[in-house]
Amino acid sequence: CLKLMESVLAEAPEHRGLLLSLASGFTQYGYGFVQLDADEIEDDDYDKAQELRDRAKLLYLRAKRYGIRALEVKYPNFEARLISDRDAALKELDEDEIPYLYWAGLSWAAAIALSLDDLQELGNLAIAESMLERALELNPDWDSGTLRGFFVTYEMSRTSGTGDPIKKATEHFIEAKRLSGGLMASNYVAYAESVAIEKQD
Repeated sequence: CLKLMESVLAEAPEHRGLLLSLASGFTQYGYGFVQLDADEIEDDDYDKAQELRDRAKLLYLRAKRYGIRALEVKYPNFEARLISDRDAALKELDEDEIPYLYWAGLSWAAAIALSLDDLQELGNLAIAESMLERALELNPDWDSGTLRGFFVTYEMSRTSGTGDPIKKATEHFIEAKRLSGGLMASNYVAYAESVAIEKQD
């Protein structure tokens, strides 16, 4: 399906809907079918797990490129401006750009999380983080609390955060649960894996 969409995109390279679908599709495929497999086999086959993580990183970077391309259709040279003055670049975006910010920022952050030995890539973490924070600022209730759900996990791992991460993650969890009507299992999993384990609860 992703390969088919890429072939269609070749005929319509500025189709924002296709670019967004590819950004989300490669992000979810990289996590659900590659990175999770790496986590499952790490104890038995470390080398294979590392190979899978390298593949997941490439998929995330591919997703990030599609997300950035989608933004650049409407905001030319967005990535260059994002790197040179991210606050100014992000202020141009309105609520309609949240899906693009989310998938581009999420895939970029996921790639960086698998690049802890790459100083250049680590230097981009603040940019990816700012994209997600801008999306949260524009509409924290977007997509039934999807952004809130992301920050449940992210508050516990971010290096530039201020305040009590457990308190902030818990606040995001409460809101994510409310916005989703308590029906998204991913919110409970995120809270259990990040906050409950940290608290030894």
